[in-house]
Amino acid sequence: MVKILRNELETQRLGALIGAAHTPGASITLEGQIGSGKTTFARGFLQSLNYRGPVKSPTFTLIEYYEFESYDLFHIDLFRLNDVDELNYLGLDANSRNRTTYLIEWPKFELTFISKIDLNITFKVSDSGRVAVIEAHTQEGRRLVQALTV
Repeated sequence: MVKILRNELETQRLGALIGAAHTPGASITLEGQIGSGKTTFARGFLQSLNYRGPVKSPTFTLIEYYEFESYDLFHIDLFRLNDVDELNYLGLDANSRNRTTYLIEWPKFELTFISKIDLNITFKVSDSGRVAVIEAHTQEGRRLVQALTV
């Protein structure tokens, strides 16, 4: 699926629609050049979950952690990592995956701490704004894409 996002608000809305429809434990990867909308999408996703604090890019912290009543959410940025072995130092536990939702920017390595990628969104900058190319890889991913067409 391809979505045209004419401005930042539409990028946040895309995040909000997917955030509101997601099932805890979902894994979503976000790709695209710097400034293409990955963190803006994450902001909309978190706001749809009634998170009202600031949503910062995890570029320097690598992980931003959000705790909700019944699950946790990790917003991860792998841009600064140079080697797959560096993932071991992030403290991500594969055993918590059913209770953890992941938003992963720059998924350039095999993500051993998750069992599957439900949805991949690639953001591209175009003359008319941004374009989001959305690919579902699981039943949960297909359900999330379907939520965008309602």
